[in-house]
Amino acid sequence: QGAGQGKVAMVLLTRHPADIKTWLQYHLDYMGVDRIFLSVEDTPQLKEVLEAAPPSWKSKVTAWYQAPAPQGEDQRPTDDYETLQARQVKAMAMAKKQCEAEGIDWLLHIDDDELLYTPQHRAVGSVLAAMPAEFNQAYIPNVEAVYPSADTKSCFREAAEFNVNRYKFAAYANGKAAVRVADTEAHPAGPHQWRDANNEEPPSIHLDAEPFGPPLMVVHFESCPFTRWEDKFYELGNTDQEKVS
Repeated sequence: QGAGQGKVAMVLLTRHPADIKTWLQYHLDYMGVDRIFLSVEDTPQLKEVLEAAPPSWKSKVTAWYQAPAPQGEDQRPTDDYETLQARQVKAMAMAKKQCEAEGIDWLLHIDDDELLYTPQHRAVGSVLAAMPAEFNQAYIPNVEAVYPSADTKSCFREAAEFNVNRYKFAAYANGKAAVRVADTEAHPAGPHQWRDANNEEPPSIHLDAEPFGPPLMVVHFESCPFTRWEDKFYELGNTDQEKVS
C-alpha cells in the first residue's frame, strides 16, 4: 500500500450476473480494490470465470457457493425481495469477520449491477483513507447509468453517462455505505448501511454533502440489458397477492 492508502474490500451476493468479468476487472485493476468476497447463488459458470482469471485476481477474490434460494413450483425464488436482503446481510457479516482477520481497513457492499466511481480518478483506498478518524461509516451516494438505447447489451462498456439528479431519476436513493472494519461492533443493517452494538447509526459521514461533490459514487446500471429487467420482475412476481397489495 502506498502512503495514505487504506485497504478496501467489497462484498456482494451475485446470481446470474450480466457481466461479472468486466465488474471484477474494473474494481480490481482500475479502482484498486484489495479484496472481493462473492456469495454466489445458482451460477456454476462463475467458477469457470474465476479459474480462468489472472493470478493477481485469484489472490484477491473469495467465492462462497451457496445453496439455491428457496423456490416455488416454477423454479423461481419465493418472495425474493424479502429473502434476498437476509442473504445479503449474511454475506456482509461473513466478509466483515474475514476483513478483521486480514487487516482490511474498509468494507463496502455493492451489487453486481453497480460500479464504484471516483470523479478524481483515484484508487478507492486513497479516497477512504482521507475520511476523518471520528467517522466509522461513509455513505456513498448512488447515481443511475443512462444507456444509449434499449438495445444496449454490454451495459458497463456502452453507457457513457449517468444522471446526477437522483431526486428525479433513481431506482433507489439511499446509496451504499462503507464501514471502518476496526469498528468491531459494527454489523450490517440491510444492504445499504451498518449499525453499532446498540443498533444505532455509528458516527457517519455523508459524501454527497461534500462541498465540491462526492469523492465516491456508486453508479447503478439498473435492469440492463433489457432481458435482465424481464428476468428481475418475472422472479419478483413469485409472491402472493397479499404481499403485492
